[in-house]
Amino acid sequence: MTHATEWTDNLRATEGEVEASFGLARQLGKRWSLGLEARDHNELPDYRIWENTALFAGPVLSYRQENWWATLTVMPQIWGKNFSGNPDNNHWLELEGHERVNIRLIFGVSF
Repeated sequence: MTHATEWTDNLRATEGEVEASFGLARQLGKRWSLGLEARDHNELPDYRIWENTALFAGPVLSYRQENWWATLTVMPQIWGKNFSGNPDNNHWLELEGHERVNIRLIFGVSF
């Protein structure tokens, strides 16, 4: 679970973001893993209303060595909703504040 707050207008306005992520992977060998990841991202302007939500899901591929690792995830938006109307004219996705597809490449290093 992740939470973030953005302050604007000389700290007079705030926007909150709440996110939940879940992943499951299976090792394919000593170095490779393959799995599935899901991510739900929500925006709350001024913490008064739930502005929008978007649910992403897709495959994740990981590779690791002794001192480093890398993970690639491709997650299309599978459902979304804008609670203040439908400004993007899409009834199944939320495309005003979210992307159609999230692609993430993450590196890690061990010391």
